[in-house]
Amino acid sequence: MTPLRLAILSVIIGLLPIIPAILAGIMASICGCEISDAGVTGKCIFFGKDISRTLYSMTVYAWFGMITVPLAFMGLVASGIWALLK
Repeated sequence: MTPLRLAILSVIIGLLPIIPAILAGIMASICGCEISDAGVTGKCIFFGKDISRTLYSMTVYAWFGMITVPLAFMGLVASGIWALLK
């Protein structure tokens, strides 16, 4: 493992939970529904199937970012210190 690889891995781990939330927002706008903290307003019909619960679950998954983003930041700091000491 090199400092650069640690930095890249940290960024990937930090942003991974945010990607499904972004996709859920895009899907909700395509389907014409809105996602909020209380749930999904309206029915999100996609290819004849209601995906409201799935979209809401995808947005809730972004809360996991409260753990992974600080870990990614610590990984970036550690890789920076490692690169300076190397």
